Amino acid sequence: MTLKDMAEGIAAAVGLPDAKTEQRVRGWIRDRYVLAWQTKLWREALALHSMAVPAGRTHVVMPVQSEAVLAAAWDRCGLAASNESFALTQQAEQLFETGTPAQIMDVGRVGLPVDDLAGSVLELVSDDAGDTQAQVTVTGERDSRPVRERLQLNGDSAVTTARAYDLVRTLSKTATAGAVTVRKQGTSEPLAVLAPEEREHHYARVRLVPPPKNDGTLLVLLKRRCPVLAGDSDVLELRSILPAVRALAMADALQWLRQYAAAQEKIAEGNALLEAAAAQDTWQPLVRQQVVPFGGVGNPTPW
Repeated sequence: MTLKDMAEGIAAAVGLPDAKTEQRVRGWIRDRYVLAWQTKLWREALALHSMAVPAGRTHVVMPVQSEAVLAAAWDRCGLAASNESFALTQQAEQLFETGTPAQIMDVGRVGLPVDDLAGSVLELVSDDAGDTQAQVTVTGERDSRPVRERLQLNGDSAVTTARAYDLVRTLSKTATAGAVTVRKQGTSEPLAVLAPEEREHHYARVRLVPPPKNDGTLLVLLKRRCPVLAGDSDVLELRSILPAVRALAMADALQWLRQYAAAQEKIAEGNALLEAAAAQDTWQPLVRQQVVPFGGVGNPTPW
């Protein structure tokens, strides 16, 4: 079911099948989806990434946007990281080096997936010529001192920061018609691309304790950031929570219409559906299914 289908269905259910109500409902669906994604540790929200880490590195930034770093281990045998349950389970610890690092420390989020910009000036450009009023705010560090500035985009012509950065803590923008590309000045390779519906990116930054003594590959288990429901044709990536999101968004619509008793019933229904989806998400991987021939093992099949 698409975002458009859900919005139209909820608007019709509350008796206001008009474009303005449907637009409001879209916002409630987006908000409820993000909250549901953040509430539980859904298996489909997990991602396993491998990162090359040089010797002596004290901090690393995750290559994708994430809500949390759950675990990490060194890969010493070129393990193909295809299953997060196996790759980081204690039963497979013989596959990893131990001792360095002893642990990882989450030290917050940064705005770009780069740990050390080495005093770089940033360049920002939209792919829409009409983005001439949008604002971009950058905060970060240069020589361990805080830096902050605000820029105005110039459409599809690049603008540059007035300051150089070693680390970008946050990079946020107002609404834009096009996607905004961020890169180092004088280079063509993008550091990040913010879609029109995105306001900022969040990348987890962790400290390795102690720093590795040798070059290595680090396997990191992440909880991904909730995907944005941008267009009408977008669907929920976590299909199991669709009934819960729909019920909670309908509760928001009923509350907006001041039908408070009905809204409370829908909230209770949505929370119950969310718990049921979480229970199924936990239980399902534990079930081992086996196909048994008709009549039992050893008996001939009837065909």
